[in-house]
Amino acid sequence: MYGALAVALESTAGHNDLRVVLIQADGNTFSVGSDVEELSAEAIRDGMEATPGARFLRSIASVEVPVVAAVQGKAIGVGATLLLHCDYVVLANDAQLSAPFAEIALVF
Repeated sequence: MYGALAVALESTAGHNDLRVVLIQADGNTFSVGSDVEELSAEAIRDGMEATPGARFLRSIASVEVPVVAAVQGKAIGVGATLLLHCDYVVLANDAQLSAPFAEIALVF
């Protein structure tokens, strides 16, 4: 998913007719978080910049038009964190943001 999102965001470069990028989920949950394996000791040792998740975060930060997130249901972990990289966030009435990093021992 990170790779596909990065490719989509990177493909916005040079499209002068593009006015906004919308990130939303199909279904009743925005994001259940990241695959913990991506944050494994091996990934850290090999360099986090090489992971698809890091590529996604770099690409969202470099989009030249406003990035809007439409959040419904749960946005857990990176699903909540990525909202900080958006220019505008719309939360549905049922939106629930959660950052359980310490609870699942994902602190560095």
